[in-house]
Amino acid sequence: MAQTIEKVKRGSRESAIDRMVDYLGQAIEAGEYREGDRLPSRSELSKQFGIHPGTAGVALKRLGEKLPLKFVMGKGVFVASAEQEAHTISLGVLGRFASLAEHEGILSDSYAGALLKNLILAGQSLGCHVGFIPNSDQLPLDMDYIASFDSDCAIMLGLPKDAETILEFKRRKIPLILDRPGDGSVATLGMSFVRDVTLEIIRRSARMFYEQGHRRIAMVAVDSTDASGERWRKEFYAQCVEAGFSDVPRDSFRLLSYKNLSEHLTWVGDEVLALLDQPNPPTAIYCRTLQPQSVQLIAQKLADRGLVLGQDISLVAESVKGVPVDVPVSMFVHDYATLMRSVVEAAITLADEPWHVFCLDIPLTFDDRGSVARIG
Repeated sequence: MAQTIEKVKRGSRESAIDRMVDYLGQAIEAGEYREGDRLPSRSELSKQFGIHPGTAGVALKRLGEKLPLKFVMGKGVFVASAEQEAHTISLGVLGRFASLAEHEGILSDSYAGALLKNLILAGQSLGCHVGFIPNSDQLPLDMDYIASFDSDCAIMLGLPKDAETILEFKRRKIPLILDRPGDGSVATLGMSFVRDVTLEIIRRSARMFYEQGHRRIAMVAVDSTDASGERWRKEFYAQCVEAGFSDVPRDSFRLLSYKNLSEHLTWVGDEVLALLDQPNPPTAIYCRTLQPQSVQLIAQKLADRGLVLGQDISLVAESVKGVPVDVPVSMFVHDYATLMRSVVEAAITLADEPWHVFCLDIPLTFDDRGSVARIG
């Protein structure tokens, strides 16, 4: 046993995959694992053989192409009977959120956790294998490394939308779904994407504030890139004019391109207070953040100032359906469970018919908790 493990450890990544497939296959054929038995997990194999979890994941997938295995998301890989054998669509998740999935407890975390958890559940209910590709959170991507995971379709979460990277997926004939369209050029590149609802929320917030009599409003935006943030800056001023506002100061928009969650949390609350400290402060603010901790911190800081939501100041934010936010702030609620089911259904289609292009919408509702006051 020890000698076999040592053999798997030696050599290149590709040869390690082949040797691990042989090792596990021989163990199944020898009866060490019988029908219904769970095989060692990716992390268990990683520790046992001293290899990367991603390498172990590829080995399990290739073993499933040779022997009947059943992939059950959240539970593991099981030995199946020949009658149960069927091709399992494999979805490779890459990007910043894929790396987060490697950390224990992330699935209970707010925004990213809800995104990943609903993706996993959707894959499980539709019979797909959802795998997370580690070390894929920065550009440029190592495309040989990405391709080695043999995913039937890739899903990119939390990465800047780089045209050259997207075109490389096309050249390698790897179907790809993007979590948002970036600068708008993605559709012309023939890739599927999730439509960003920020513009709709900006439009609805501006009109709601104007209809309630507010004439001085502001927006605090948190985004992963400066480019996206600057786009929302322009849209904010454009939608204010469209809604009827005649004068919107240039400093009414505040942007943070955050690097970590703690920076995000501290900055959002401080910027809301900084806006209120201006000579002519806004009476209504839209905060573009999906982190419940941020919304809770903002509400607490306003309360510490003696300000009452829905009376002294109006505030709207965003949240994810199923993630509790116990504060009296009206919110635009994203339904990620429905979205991720649509993403997986699109990925299944793309695995067999890669020429399709899907534009997917995030279901959005408004939860009115009374934090928008009427003026006049």
